[in-house]
Amino acid sequence: MTSAAKAEPQASPADLLGVDKKERWTVFFLGLAYFLAAIGITPHTLFLTDYFHQDLKMTAEKSSFLFALIGLGSLCGAVASGVFARLIGTSASLLANYLLGASAVAIVLLTDDLSWISLSAFILGFFLLACGALSISVLLSLGLIALANEPERI
Repeated sequence: MTSAAKAEPQASPADLLGVDKKERWTVFFLGLAYFLAAIGITPHTLFLTDYFHQDLKMTAEKSSFLFALIGLGSLCGAVASGVFARLIGTSASLLANYLLGASAVAIVLLTDDLSWISLSAFILGFFLLACGALSISVLLSLGLIALANEPERI
């Protein structure tokens, strides 16, 4: 017999860590959510103020105020993220945050009204930057890492 016939199949890194199929899909969707959130967040954080000022002919003060609303939303979302995770669970909270963050991106695409765009900026900061994309995603990731490394402690 040749050595190739005796060779056993190689185990994947996920198999070595004892990660099951559900956890692999969770990590996949968490990565996908990060990727899609980055696509949605980048225009708001980099180009939104310029869009307000140049295209919608807002004053520099108004466009800067809208950018500050992203920061205010991030502050409030960071405080609220633990409450949401405790009330409805980490995964459900993460899903809700990403869906509500996507609505913030859609608002800018659908209207030029200042009040709606202000709401969009706050929602984006609250749900995508602070609450969803950072705080709750880190909680979910740490839970998966702990489960893979020490399943008997969970």
